[in-house]
Amino acid sequence: KALVLSCIDFRILEAERYFLSLQNLSNRYDLVSLAGSSLALSGIPHQANTQAFWDQVDLAYRVHHIQKIIILDHQDCPE
Repeated sequence: KALVLSCIDFRILEAERYFLSLQNLSNRYDLVSLAGSSLALSGIPHQANTQAFWDQVDLAYRVHHIQKIIILDHQDCPE
């Protein structure tokens, strides 16, 4: 149903799962975790993350027919 881009920070996993359950997406999303989450789309901390994300979007669309992309960021990121 969706592709979720999240930070790799383990401190926010429970909050992310809770938020996604409120969106009626429990067990209905593909997860991509990259350091910095949305920052990864601008090449921070590594340019390769940007291409990796778009490759995953392409795959998720072709295989699971995702309908939306959700980008989850958080404060207090050590990145």
